Amino acid sequence: MIVLAFCFGCGEDGPTTTGIVNGFVVNPSLTPVSGAAVTVGDASSTTASNGTFNVTSVKSGLQTLSVTASGYIPSTRQVTVSALEPTSVPMIVLDQKDSKSTEIGPGGGEAASTDGAVKLVIPAGALKEAVSVSLSHPDLTAAPLAAPEGYKIIYLVYISPQGTLLDAAATLTIPLPAEAVSSSSVPFFHFDMASLSWTAAGSGSVSTSTVSLSITKFGWFAAAIPVSSGSVSGKVVNSSGLAIAGASVWTGSNITAADSDGNYLLANVPSGAAVINAAASGYTSNNVSVTVASGAIVYAASIVLTSTSSSYGTITGKITKAADSSAVSGAKVSSSGKETYTDASGNYVLSEINPGTVTVSVNAYGFASTTDTVVVSAGSTSNKDFSLTAVSVSSFSDDFETPYIPWTYGGIWHRAQNSSTIIDTLAPDYVSLPDYASTAGAIPSAKSGSYSAWFGSDALGCYIGTQQTDPVDPALSGGSSVLRMQGDLTTPEIDLNGYADATLIFWTWWEVEGVNPATGYDIMKVKVSRYGETTWTDLLVINPVDDPDPDSKIAYVPYSSGGYNKAGVWTKHQLSLSPYVGSKIQVRFSFDTYDKKYNGFRGWFIDDVSISPDRLSLSSISSYDIIKTRGRIQNAPRNR
Repeated sequence: MIVLAFCFGCGEDGPTTTGIVNGFVVNPSLTPVSGAAVTVGDASSTTASNGTFNVTSVKSGLQTLSVTASGYIPSTRQVTVSALEPTSVPMIVLDQKDSKSTEIGPGGGEAASTDGAVKLVIPAGALKEAVSVSLSHPDLTAAPLAAPEGYKIIYLVYISPQGTLLDAAATLTIPLPAEAVSSSSVPFFHFDMASLSWTAAGSGSVSTSTVSLSITKFGWFAAAIPVSSGSVSGKVVNSSGLAIAGASVWTGSNITAADSDGNYLLANVPSGAAVINAAASGYTSNNVSVTVASGAIVYAASIVLTSTSSSYGTITGKITKAADSSAVSGAKVSSSGKETYTDASGNYVLSEINPGTVTVSVNAYGFASTTDTVVVSAGSTSNKDFSLTAVSVSSFSDDFETPYIPWTYGGIWHRAQNSSTIIDTLAPDYVSLPDYASTAGAIPSAKSGSYSAWFGSDALGCYIGTQQTDPVDPALSGGSSVLRMQGDLTTPEIDLNGYADATLIFWTWWEVEGVNPATGYDIMKVKVSRYGETTWTDLLVINPVDDPDPDSKIAYVPYSSGGYNKAGVWTKHQLSLSPYVGSKIQVRFSFDTYDKKYNGFRGWFIDDVSISPDRLSLSSISSYDIIKTRGRIQNAPRNR
């Protein structure tokens, strides 16, 4: 059964939403750093004695997170804040700032770290006034950002005062890392505080025992070597096999946080043998060893962390049917960020629950969701049984073969029928399509059947709308529109009452501009909202993670679901709707060019949309989902 309803007044301009950001701060030995100041956007907090922090009232979306502590090198990074549930960031490692400082003025001079390993020679005239220069070489885990794709960081330097600019190049010298002994030069990167990203800083010259680099600014510098890489996926669990949400997982300078199911993905892991480490507040750290193959995903064994505290309590109980008291197996039971599922007899165990009065929630497919409170005491077990009432469950699926499901089609979204005569009329004069020789620019056939949903025009075969004529759109321009093109494809009301878990599944084919498809243009978002609310939350941005290399950007060449300047392919996506179980929701597919340039491509197609009552499994997600789009939130459009 499908509940047919519309959402009137749902829009983008809802009230500002806030979320919670939590994590923990340690030194390279994993000892907690207490009293550190943590700022996320406009909100702030300090770390507790165990190094943990909990920053509340943080505006949702992309925010800057900064951590400072006396005697330590500061750390700054970006975090995407969710309004749905607490956002756990990977552990933040602060290394101590070198205690030695050298006063250098306009006349120039030399500074060195306390152990003499790092040196900086500043020429006369480089500084306008005297500054106190300090050189630190932090542990790799303290890097402000993972290594640039295709590289492995092998040495870090932090030069303070951060942001100091030089009028003449200084010479930075570091010890020659073992990984670069056979190299004639070593690439360096500088951490740009404006974009919070690594930028190329030139190549260092290798001598017998050192590497030297010319620099014109202070801050973070990373020596790196090019590597082939793959990805490592796995899970972090406690000794009972339950997921540890937010656990930090790392190898070298590459670090991430496990999701709410304990799953993690580390991308850009150098090929070969690797040790994958995991840690979480209140647990002993642990690791597993893997062998990484270039371009492949390795599924590692679960990393098991043991609790270091006896101050937790346990909740046990049984879930039964109200009608006949028989067991309900597979019900999800959650409390305080921990969750588990009932066994065949309906029994459950929730471990490591903080003492106090906590709320326990139960969701099971075919039954009304229910909650109740339980008093938990340290070192003891509390019992709580639940009796569930059966309810009818609404399902949702649409392959667009019939027009009866009342989607809301905004802009130029519409049901499109397979047709070899609907072709991109801007090819080949304004755009160059990789498959033009075989398709003549025709739109793709639906993933299944004869229909799909499409953001595009049957008459023009693309999403340009009205093409620019004044001034005349030049040949191979990529297609210039008179207006910015945008529109939303929105589901009717979907009732998730009676679901234990929920997963959105859909197939997509897309082809958009190849100039800036990752940094703010032709953006394809999948969003969700509770029915009747005006705030929409991004579930996924379909666009590629990175723009093409600046030297390869061509106005008339597309980026598609098959890759840059490649023919599009149908790709399956699966997104968890677990936070919305028990609610009525709507899902929205939102397309926005944000400008009028490069709009002559075939656009975005959606097919075979469904809501599954099954839990999202990491192993069931395609490698494309994991590597290209998992957890990504789009930056604001840039000027161009």
